[in-house]
Amino acid sequence: MKSKINYILVSFTLLIGIGLLFIFFTRTPIYNQVNDSVYHYNLDTIEGDQKLLVDYSGQVILIVNIASRCGYANQLKDFEFLYNKYKDKKFIVLAVPSNDFFQEPLSENELKLFCDTTFNITFPLFSKIHVRGKNIHPLFLFLTQSNAQFKGPVTWNFNKFLIDRQGTMVNRFSSRVSPNSKLIRESIESVL
Repeated sequence: MKSKINYILVSFTLLIGIGLLFIFFTRTPIYNQVNDSVYHYNLDTIEGDQKLLVDYSGQVILIVNIASRCGYANQLKDFEFLYNKYKDKKFIVLAVPSNDFFQEPLSENELKLFCDTTFNITFPLFSKIHVRGKNIHPLFLFLTQSNAQFKGPVTWNFNKFLIDRQGTMVNRFSSRVSPNSKLIRESIESVL
């Protein structure tokens, strides 16, 4: 009887060990678990409707996390300028508000009104999401981990992510880089 129990315990331990080895050797690092394109994600518009990013397929996209109380909020007028300059060439700006840095206290309705009246924004605005931390939105997980050259967390409001026509991130810019800078304009023009 005792040998039968030992046999069962050894078998059980072996199965657990094999299972753990399987999990260890087949698990994929988190940066490989994200999809290969922004087209696999969706966002809620500022009006509350779901928007599939695949709807922007074939366009050059500049995604930016925004906050109305941030010192960089004046960049919104520059994003509007960029959008108007290149929209006929299938370029779009997607503005995604976040309160992760405690600078976006406005509701979606208040934020829309602020952007419309202060900057006359005509490019798409989305609902507030988390762009970092444990509740990070899957899109921003993709943006911050999909390209080893530009990998790293969102550092502040107004980080900018340039997406080519295939939905791949091809460049990333810090908050300090103006949307009207030569660097951003040339990067956009290189993928138009």
